[in-house]
Amino acid sequence: MEASHFFEGGVYLTVSRHQVDDYRPYIFKTEDFGKTWASLRGDLPEYGYLHTVRESPLNRNLLFAGSEFGLFVSADGGRTWIPFKGEFPTVAVRDVQIHPREHDLVIGTHGRGVWIVDDIRPLERLTAEAAKADALLFDVKDASLFSYRTTVDNYSDAGYAGTNSPFGAAISYYLNAAAVGGAKLKLVILDKDGREVATPFMTKEPGLNRVYWNLRGGAAAAAPEPAAEGRGRGRAMAGLAPYALPGEYKAVLEAGDRKMEAPFRVLADPDQGLTTEERLAGQKFARESQDLARRGRELLQQIESMTKQLDDVSGRVSAMKPAEPDLAAEVGTVRDKVAAIKAVFYLSPADQGFYRKPLFVAFRGGTAAELVTGAGRGAAGMGAPTGTMIAQLADLKAFAEPLFAAMKDIAEKDVPELNKRLAAKGVPYIK
Repeated sequence: MEASHFFEGGVYLTVSRHQVDDYRPYIFKTEDFGKTWASLRGDLPEYGYLHTVRESPLNRNLLFAGSEFGLFVSADGGRTWIPFKGEFPTVAVRDVQIHPREHDLVIGTHGRGVWIVDDIRPLERLTAEAAKADALLFDVKDASLFSYRTTVDNYSDAGYAGTNSPFGAAISYYLNAAAVGGAKLKLVILDKDGREVATPFMTKEPGLNRVYWNLRGGAAAAAPEPAAEGRGRGRAMAGLAPYALPGEYKAVLEAGDRKMEAPFRVLADPDQGLTTEERLAGQKFARESQDLARRGRELLQQIESMTKQLDDVSGRVSAMKPAEPDLAAEVGTVRDKVAAIKAVFYLSPADQGFYRKPLFVAFRGGTAAELVTGAGRGAAGMGAPTGTMIAQLADLKAFAEPLFAAMKDIAEKDVPELNKRLAAKGVPYIK
């Protein structure tokens, strides 16, 4: 039995008769203290007796019924029911609870443990009237900046534990078919001063959508596609933006001409013991690491692009009649300069002396390109960088800056001059 949250004398009741060979679902409701009862069976499957029923404390029409063969949900007070699917198995649901503070749906099964659906408030507040809107943005729960850790011993069996909730701020919104079909849609995170902090990836499916902001500020540049051939390519790992500071934020959903806002807080984990100064230092270090990684990826792209174009131009010039030895030599000079940068950047030296510096020890046998383009890993932590991390970044900068300068010199001086000569001979220029 489940007492109604909305009216006195209201009660829901499920009855199981499977012990007398009756496997049909029986579910009833009374609004007059049991004097009269109405069936809420609706379109529940004919075969599948019920164990429990639960009413949402925020929406009187939202009901959950636990069956011997799964969970069923009704959004219209029991007139129609839909099975709860996704990753949820077909299993006996013996009990259902809605957490009064977290609004999580807690499902107790017989044979598949306990399942938790995080924060069902969007489902509770998506009434038939609300669903007429083109788009809705629901309240966002406060999110915590915490660090994952485990106490499982490496020498013992794995610990028995459920899956944690996804890290970050859960942003839930509703889109109807009209909004998905034509309206301009945008989702951003703003800080308390109205500055744009992040643009989470936005799913655009009709109905309820939920995305997670990973509590990192600023958008990371996408990594280039890896080269098809050659040696020593960089990993081209897109850097992660630094973690946001604890404070007040808001999610903003734009759908056509309509703008909706949902404020929330990012909370510090007291167990971390990090000061604001330490977090700011971590942000600064992460941005420097990101910048180096970004420039490393750009250098990779330039090397690949210029090498391909110069090879093509060299072939065209070599085939010219009459021959153009001076032009061919000029092409060869630029080509050699790019190759010299490539030889160093893609280096996998047999002598590991270069890799004895702090960062390179961990990547012994890799390439310089991998290290520079992977510098964005410095954004992984929430606190201030260690002395070793600072030394590692300084090593990488000292190594990479001359290469960046050399490529810039080629792009801004050598290539324009070469292009003039190529244009005069009708040879496609280098972009």
